[in-house]
Amino acid sequence: MPRQGRQLSESKIYHVMIRGNARKNIFLDEEDKNRFIEILSEKKKIEILLSMLIA
Repeated sequence: MPRQGRQLSESKIYHVMIRGNARKNIFLDEEDKNRFIEILSEKKKIEILLSMLIA
């Protein structure tokens, strides 16, 4: 049974968290992280308010 779709926020501000398999790093370096943010911004027409990496 598929889960229900998420409700859209009136403020259009969302908390997004991603993690690699088995909690492995998903970015090899700062360049990888910056490219990911660039692609996300281009494709989804979003503005990133805050980015944080926690090791």
